[in-house]
Amino acid sequence: MIFKRLKPLLILAGFIILSGCASVISNPVVQQVNQQASVQAVKERPDTFTGNMVLWSGQIIRTENLKEGTRIEVVHKPADSNSRPKKSDETEGRFLALTDQYLDPAIYERGREVTIAGKLDGMRSLPLGEIEYNYPLIMLEEIHLWPHRQQEIYIRDDFWRYTHRHYYRRGFCCW
Repeated sequence: MIFKRLKPLLILAGFIILSGCASVISNPVVQQVNQQASVQAVKERPDTFTGNMVLWSGQIIRTENLKEGTRIEVVHKPADSNSRPKKSDETEGRFLALTDQYLDPAIYERGREVTIAGKLDGMRSLPLGEIEYNYPLIMLEEIHLWPHRQQEIYIRDDFWRYTHRHYYRRGFCCW
C-alpha cells in the first residue's frame, strides 16, 4: 500500500539523480577520449597525439568565422567532475577548435565557458601579440556552452557590531 503511493515519487527521484550524472558530451565521444592527451602533452609531442580524441574545457578568448568554418580560441582551464571549467588561474595554455558549422560570435563570446570534444589535427601557428604562438588544433565534434555563472555578492552587515558597541558605550551594561 505504502509502496504504491511512493512508487511515482521514487521513479521521479531516480530520473533526477540519473540526469544529474549525465555528461555534457555524448557517451560514444567520451569513450574515445585519450586521457593522456593534455594540452601540455600535445604541445610537447604533437605528432604522437594527432588524430586522438580529446576532451578539454576552458574560457573563450575569441570566436571568428572564416571561409573554412568557425574557429574558437580557448584558454584551457582544468575541469571539475562535470567537465565544467573550474574558476581558476591554472592553465596549460591555449588551443583552437575548428568546426564547419556556423557558431555566432555574439553567443560564443569572450569569457564564456566551454567544454570541447574533438580530434586533434596537429598544431597551428598564429600571432599572439608580438609573438607566434603554437596552438593545438581540435576538429570539433561536440561543444557545450556553459550558462553564465551567478555572480556572488557579499554584503557586509555591521548592524550587530555597531549596536553592541553603542549599547556598551552608553553604560547600559550591568556588570
